[in-house]
Amino acid sequence: MATAIEIRRDLEKYADQLVTASDIAIRYGVSEPRVNNWKRRNDDYPVPVFSRNKRNIWILSEIEDWVSAKGVFCESGHDLGKRNSCPTCNYYKAIRKESVI
Repeated sequence: MATAIEIRRDLEKYADQLVTASDIAIRYGVSEPRVNNWKRRNDDYPVPVFSRNKRNIWILSEIEDWVSAKGVFCESGHDLGKRNSCPTCNYYKAIRKESVI
């Protein structure tokens, strides 16, 4: 088991990378419950480095890697939810196609 000194050293090493569910929600423009759903519904979601009273702290780079690998957002940054294609982008593509004709 890690000593308090080792834990403190590790936390200091990643201090600028530590994020809460609220931080993640703000960064990706989604709600905090959406972030919690990602955690609950995906076994491969990063493990928090700290957890107490339902408050979790993650390392940002691990979250970024997961989001990138999971394909949670389209290329324009829209939240895909459970869809395989982005309805927002598809809507704008359809409008552009109609205006060209």
